[in-house]
Amino acid sequence: MDGIESCIAHIEARGYCVLERLLDPDSADRIEQCARSLMPQDVGYVKLEGSLNHI
Repeated sequence: MDGIESCIAHIEARGYCVLERLLDPDSADRIEQCARSLMPQDVGYVKLEGSLNHI
């Protein structure tokens, strides 16, 4: 397993899903804002979009 596959497997093992190129940036931002408004502020939400781009 190469570096990117290992990172994706690690993220998926934590219950997340890596979806690439399914949303345009405006849709992703709109969904993120909606999700943030529904989540309690003390749970430590972290935006993962683009977090693997440097690999």
